[in-house]
Amino acid sequence: MKVKDCGTTNSHIELIARTLMKDAREGLDV
Repeated sequence: MKVKDCGTTNSHIELIARTLMKDAREGLDV
């Protein structure tokens, strides 16, 4: 369970990080 939770958490963090990076890139482009 702990391993699965860690993997899921990492996936969520990765998705959030990607979203933040996209927002940051759009902000820089604008």
